[in-house]
Amino acid sequence: MFVFHRIDDVYACRPDLMQVLAATESAGVPTILGVIPQRLTAEMAAYLSARPHFVIYQHGVDHKSRAVSGSKDEFPATRDRSDVAASLAEGHAALVRAVGRPVHGYIPPWNVTAPATLEILATLGFTHISAKRTYGPGVRLAALPIAVDTLSSYAPPTARSADAVMQLIAQERRRAPAVPVGLVYHIKDLPDDQLAGIVQVIERSAAFVPP
Repeated sequence: MFVFHRIDDVYACRPDLMQVLAATESAGVPTILGVIPQRLTAEMAAYLSARPHFVIYQHGVDHKSRAVSGSKDEFPATRDRSDVAASLAEGHAALVRAVGRPVHGYIPPWNVTAPATLEILATLGFTHISAKRTYGPGVRLAALPIAVDTLSSYAPPTARSADAVMQLIAQERRRAPAVPVGLVYHIKDLPDDQLAGIVQVIERSAAFVPP
């Protein structure tokens, strides 16, 4: 696996999301879906249940920030530890029931969370975390960090061109040839022409899938 795709904020069968998911299926590329348990619709749950080739990670619980300052974080250090554990466990159980298979990976909303949250995730049976960086040696979760954001801006959402993303992939492969390059996607509210570029990224990335 030279390149993997992480599609965040999965919870409903929006036309733009379904177009992108169909592209990953057609291209046969490794894909992680960040699913928000409390927002997950029955229609999307049924879709995911029928597609075991997608790797499902839990993406927070309700994806609402509780940070009082600094970076957004659903489970900041200021939040009561027992409340964090109960919320994560409830969300995890609901997600597993909905998709009908185990879920061992976690994606922190906004790619950040407190060290205490990482400890709680490990006690709940999570084995992997995907964010924008790796974590220290004391963390018991294996990391799948994201190296390339397919958006160049979030206000407004603006996708990079397919050529730009391919250049970033090549740059990351030169920098660390043995490390899989993770691409992250936030596609909601993208204009149609930019969504077409996202699909092109997925199609072109199939060249990085080992035979």
